[in-house]
Amino acid sequence: MRLIPKKFAALAKLASTDKSRGAYTGIYYQPGPGGVTTLAATNGKALIEVTLPEGCSPSDFPDHPAIDKSKPDVNAVIPATAWTAAHAAFKTIAKKSPVTDCLAVQTDTDPNGTGPVTLARTDLETWVVSTPTAMGPCAKYQDILNRVTRGADDPRKTRGVTIYLDAHLLISVLNVMAALGNTVQGFFPIRLDVSRDAMNPIRLTALGQDGEHISCLVMPMRGQAIKTEPDLPAPAPERKEEPHAGATTGAGDVLAGPGVEPAQGPLPGDAQQSA
Repeated sequence: MRLIPKKFAALAKLASTDKSRGAYTGIYYQPGPGGVTTLAATNGKALIEVTLPEGCSPSDFPDHPAIDKSKPDVNAVIPATAWTAAHAAFKTIAKKSPVTDCLAVQTDTDPNGTGPVTLARTDLETWVVSTPTAMGPCAKYQDILNRVTRGADDPRKTRGVTIYLDAHLLISVLNVMAALGNTVQGFFPIRLDVSRDAMNPIRLTALGQDGEHISCLVMPMRGQAIKTEPDLPAPAPERKEEPHAGATTGAGDVLAGPGVEPAQGPLPGDAQQSA
């Protein structure tokens, strides 16, 4: 069992609402060693990953028949609708201690990633408990992050690149990051990395309010039909990137490659990234 602070309800805002996209409509939950928990969500166009250090100890959470603290947690994809509904209990339960400000999550899935997930909240007197069914194997999103952001950490590959972003998509990502991030002296600093390969997504990273590492990916727009305002300065000729042979107008898909719809199913990690 892990205790997840209520602010992480915001992750559901970046999950897909298209039911045909399978596990993209869920929250990826990955308990790790040392109490570290990783959460992620994607709508196919943007992806957010948050790594949480252990906060409140599960041993401090009250006992409940629906929760077996002796069971080890396993990876699961939790339906975003159930995630949102469970967090909605925070509106009716008063905070009395740190553990009452957290959502208890326990997974009991089989090797195929299906099975019950227990989401519980208490004010030490009353309980709100739900048991949604996991949506299949947890996506190997860490592999995706490493692959599609190749070169982003190399400063020699982050200069002279012109990219176009969907402002609405970027705003939605920034809103989620702002809800989770750490404000310092009135500012919320984020780091922006752009690969020299303009076909790759940009990466935004920041620190959370409690030391969490937040990493987001946003796919650029592509295609000759992209229009900009006439008063925007044109990029210098030597910095202009040649269009990709298979590029399409609109945002590509973070988990499936530029301009390609992902395979239907719960394994974004199996999608192929374009070279």
